[in-house]
Amino acid sequence: MKKVIIIFLVLTLFIPLAACNEQSDQNDKLDINISDDDISTVEPLEGTSTDAKLQFDETGGSSYITYNVSGDVEPYIENNMEFPDNMFIYKITNPTSENAAIYGYINENFERLSHPISLSPNVFSMGVAKIDSENESYFVNTNFNKIAELCANYVLIDNGIVKVSWGTEAPDQVTVITIKDSSSYLIPVKYDTGSFSEDGKIYKYGYMTVDEFRSGNYTDKSAFTIQPVFDYTRPFFRGLAAVRIDGKWGYIDEDGNFSIACLYLNAQDFIETSAFVFLGEYIKNDNPQPGQAAMKKVGNWGLIDMNGLPLIDFKLRYADTFHEGWAAVYYENESNYINTFGKSLLDENIQGLVFMEAFKDGLAAIHDNMSGKHSYYDTNGNNLFNLDISNTPKFCDGLAAIKSRGGYSYIDQTGNIVIEGKFLSANDFSNGYAFVIEDFGESGYIIDKMGNTYLKDLNINGMSKFNDEGYALAYTIVDKNETPQEWLYYMIHMETN
Repeated sequence: MKKVIIIFLVLTLFIPLAACNEQSDQNDKLDINISDDDISTVEPLEGTSTDAKLQFDETGGSSYITYNVSGDVEPYIENNMEFPDNMFIYKITNPTSENAAIYGYINENFERLSHPISLSPNVFSMGVAKIDSENESYFVNTNFNKIAELCANYVLIDNGIVKVSWGTEAPDQVTVITIKDSSSYLIPVKYDTGSFSEDGKIYKYGYMTVDEFRSGNYTDKSAFTIQPVFDYTRPFFRGLAAVRIDGKWGYIDEDGNFSIACLYLNAQDFIETSAFVFLGEYIKNDNPQPGQAAMKKVGNWGLIDMNGLPLIDFKLRYADTFHEGWAAVYYENESNYINTFGKSLLDENIQGLVFMEAFKDGLAAIHDNMSGKHSYYDTNGNNLFNLDISNTPKFCDGLAAIKSRGGYSYIDQTGNIVIEGKFLSANDFSNGYAFVIEDFGESGYIIDKMGNTYLKDLNINGMSKFNDEGYALAYTIVDKNETPQEWLYYMIHMETN
């Protein structure tokens, strides 16, 4: 997927550098299959009326089928969201339940792929979705079979490990680790010690091969290649794995020997040849706010090499992960980008309160939160262009929607306006198309990058992005004066995709 960029061995965009939290007890018993009550053969949704006859626009460039809501079952959509792999979502509203809605999955023909199984509308990404049930959270593949979570957001798939943030939006970037030899590749595994504390069961973590893990032999310490003696662990990157003992993080090699001692309160993986680590201590939180812990971390981030040697001073308040060789870093009152050797991209640090985007396709933006100005840079540190606009545009599919007094227009990555539409609202482009609305009280339509319009006669009020297969979910409100309102849904397909 163009919007879900598989960057080999690169961390998810804007994931904080905090260490992985301990996984829940869901893997105590690794039941690989969901019960038969949770899955179903492909069939129309209950209480629905679907016109499965494919209809084309006058140009033949797009087609659609329609769906009428009947009862409490309806497709789920948020404007500008994306549904990878044609795994769309439906919801059942149940006013008698404590939960406002329960969610399941449908295909591009409005046919049910699963019963309602989740309390959250999490999209599929890389063929994996997170299911939040009443009793637990777990992960499934597109066949709705459970797959094991190794540590927070790392899941084991057939030929590798995937890390991705799950939610209602498809992530821009994911981590993919390819497993070449399942008989020797080591993965982190939780071990039940059989002991208890005030907080419940006591677990330790070690490493075993993928083959041993799949055999289900989790209770035998002899099955572990690296014994379960750690409080928490993460996967190996570049031959080193982050491990935690007594609240401190360090790194071990594939023989289980410490390469870098456990000195840090937080530590990032060695995705690149260096890693950000947090050096500090816990102190008492004298005035904890609701939801805050009694102890808080005090210290700073720094950058170390694979020998544990510091590449920069420990002066960072926060650091993003590396993207295209550069990471956004924030000092006390200034910011910059640094590379894996600790060299700054910009000649002078940016002063004040700013937000620095991660590099994508050779371009990144620095947004001044006080003035509202936006400055765009390339990976050589050149200031390409500046914008004085009221929104924070994001480049998607090579274009970004910018807002001026006249409304939204689209610019390319040179800063030039390529579609001057003065739209009231403008979705991100995806796979060559975007949804726009011109004025208040009006319905919208689809445009391509040349400004050509599609499906104006459908009177669309909102829609998702187009996925890689060229499908998007849209809706129109049949009569806005009715209570409750009647919604008509469209599954749109761009035939030229």
